[in-house]
Amino acid sequence: MSNLALTYCHQECLQKAEELQVQVFETRKKVLGSENLLTLTIMQNLALTYQKQGQLQQAEDLGVQVLEQRKKLLGLEHPDTLTSMGHLAHTFKSQSHNTKAIHLMQETVGLWRKTLGPEHPKSQGSEDTVMKWIAQQK
Repeated sequence: MSNLALTYCHQECLQKAEELQVQVFETRKKVLGSENLLTLTIMQNLALTYQKQGQLQQAEDLGVQVLEQRKKLLGLEHPDTLTSMGHLAHTFKSQSHNTKAIHLMQETVGLWRKTLGPEHPKSQGSEDTVMKWIAQQK
């Protein structure tokens, strides 16, 4: 069901995606617990769906929860944690919280560079994003 929800999301069938993601999230939370990595993955996907729908406060709330749990369970430098940081930065940017978004994305860039190296596509992509955001501020 989670894969079908992602397919709906990619096809821009966001309401269908949200409905399935909520169902999967509730099931995983009940069966696996709220700190399980599979539960956190569906939470992250649901946050992205909310963001695409313009439900930015809900996206932020879930994104913060996912980031905090991933930091706790996986550590700050784990790729899943860094991905969550980047997603949350994009959510902040969507809410026009530009300073907050830039600060979090700069932190993400530094950690990607430390973890994967400066030439890695994740490092470069995040750096390109934050540089674009900074240029937009001027």
